[in-house]
Amino acid sequence: MNNPHQNARTTRLDRAEMIRRVLEDGQPVREVARGFGISEHTARKWLARYRAEGPSGLENRSSRPRTVANRTAEYWIGVMELLRREYRLTGLSEFPCKG
Repeated sequence: MNNPHQNARTTRLDRAEMIRRVLEDGQPVREVARGFGISEHTARKWLARYRAEGPSGLENRSSRPRTVANRTAEYWIGVMELLRREYRLTGLSEFPCKG
């Protein structure tokens, strides 16, 4: 199966077939979604992406977040790099845990 997302129910070709059935055959979104084993909400999401982006909207997308709310500030990343390079402080290996 040509599906890089392990848990995805549909492939790019399945999504294109869903869109064809809705737009060309005039089938209701609910019935098409049920036939593909996905929710109506998901089918409408793919339909909206197709309308907004065309066929490229049906491609797989990364599930990685676009932003991270608690990302470490660049200043602290620089401090950590300095400690690692100049002082060879590489983390907990310098301080064995007792326990």
